[in-house]
Amino acid sequence: MNKNNNLGAKFLIVSFITVGTMFLSGFNLALAASPATLDLLSAGNFMIFANTAVANPNGGSNITGDIGVGPGITSTAITGFSLILPSGSAFSTSAQVNGKIYAFDYAVPTPTTVNTASNDMLTAYNDASGRTLPDFTEL
Repeated sequence: MNKNNNLGAKFLIVSFITVGTMFLSGFNLALAASPATLDLLSAGNFMIFANTAVANPNGGSNITGDIGVGPGITSTAITGFSLILPSGSAFSTSAQVNGKIYAFDYAVPTPTTVNTASNDMLTAYNDASGRTLPDFTEL
């Protein structure tokens, strides 16, 4: 009788270790299946980038990083920041922005910079919208 009890205990321990190993292996496989990081390319150089407009309606927001608006959009689409644009400059500044502000109508190389960022933003959007994982929208 004692011999059978030991056999049962050994079987239970081995079964537990096997189930635990399978569980951990499954967990590692789940991590390996995570979606790839979304590469924003040059659009990632901007804190805010838009192909429409950037507005600071009350003038109370402070931004750390660069702001830009895409091709075909002039600096007039950036409102509420009291832009300071030195003559012939490739970027403007603002007391509310700790960074540079770019628009298509600024000096070279800014038109190329914002055009590339706009195309990169579209590439990133298409990449993200074509993914099937994750299958949830709320974290």
